[in-house]
Amino acid sequence: MNFKRPNFVIDVITSLTVLAFFLLIRISGTQQSYQTTGVNSRDDRFLMSVKPIPDSISHKKYIHLLDSAKTTQRLQNGEFGNLIRTNLGNLIATSNALECDNCFSLRYLNPSRGQVTQDVYYLDLPGWTLKNPVEHHQSYDLSMFYVKNDTGYIRGFNKDKPVKFRYDHKTGHVLIPVAKSNWNTLNTIFYIVRGVAVLWFIYLVICSGLFLRRVSKGLIFTKSNLHTLLVVAATLLALPVLKLGLNYLLRFIFSNYFTTDLMVNNDIYTNLWMLLFSGLVVLRLYQAFAAGKQLKEDQDLTI
Repeated sequence: MNFKRPNFVIDVITSLTVLAFFLLIRISGTQQSYQTTGVNSRDDRFLMSVKPIPDSISHKKYIHLLDSAKTTQRLQNGEFGNLIRTNLGNLIATSNALECDNCFSLRYLNPSRGQVTQDVYYLDLPGWTLKNPVEHHQSYDLSMFYVKNDTGYIRGFNKDKPVKFRYDHKTGHVLIPVAKSNWNTLNTIFYIVRGVAVLWFIYLVICSGLFLRRVSKGLIFTKSNLHTLLVVAATLLALPVLKLGLNYLLRFIFSNYFTTDLMVNNDIYTNLWMLLFSGLVVLRLYQAFAAGKQLKEDQDLTI
């Protein structure tokens, strides 16, 4: 059986791309991440130990004080008001928050006692999160990670484990502390990369518009149309593969901060299958157009 070489190569590339992406997702998805949407009983007990709440109060007052304790703990953890500044495809971002190591109330700060908030700056890694420890048998809460004396700790049964990274309980993201000067430099680099990405997107839109215009005029099997289909297919296929690959590259770059307590956050890969499927569809269209172009050229030669 004879195969046309271009079509056979495309089939091989398509199959290998799907297989590689599937295997990487399976490898990275052996565990699942968990996040809380509210305060659970374990969280309540921990927060009450940080900021005791009397029992002889109304439920409304109890909820108010519990929220205050939660805010205080997030302030001490250096994650209060954490705000994303620049974001590259939900892969890496810059963010900053407020921190106060010895604050016990956001409302009644006392500068004379050293209770002053300060800005802290992070690299936000949405692709990584804390594991759900087997010994806890439940989802994340504020008792699992805390900051004391500018050092992060993961709670354990016998001994708390110090770590270099930070953790945002609200988003479930791993945070890498950086100096403000480095943070500003990274912001500039990220803006440039985002600008290039926007220009590339505009280029794809223009190419797609010209493609539709040529097709509407009956110019179907042309070299320009093949080029447009190939560029769009390559972009759609490259995005999920690059995202997964770059996420592990970040793991390598910040290996000094990473411990076995971290895992891949599978939530960021939810929509990547749609990009991969769309890329395969466009690649098949390219294959069909290439075959049509070759057939048209063969007919022109016979005439």
